[in-house]
Amino acid sequence: AGAYGPGFGSAKARWEPSNPNVCTLESATGALLELKVTKRSFEVPGPGGFGSSEYSRVAVAQGGVAAVPQILARRLQTRYRFDDNASVIEALEIQNVYDPQATGFA
Repeated sequence: AGAYGPGFGSAKARWEPSNPNVCTLESATGALLELKVTKRSFEVPGPGGFGSSEYSRVAVAQGGVAAVPQILARRLQTRYRFDDNASVIEALEIQNVYDPQATGFA
């Protein structure tokens, strides 16, 4: 989360099992970051691996709850690979963050 501004690399996280698509981070300075998954998909696991993809809305409020948040879009693609015993699982993750104002989607 350090890519979203200062202080999020060591932020305090809040997540509730009753609302699994939302995770909120709070930095030591009081800045807030909310990740809300809007679409998630997984490949059916095959021999040796599978992949997943998530789209999220990211709201970053540097001034805490009183601040107007910056809204971003995020795509997270992950590919998992494992051996026959599944004793070791490796993953490659690609994260793209977009500013909807700059892309014309806002």
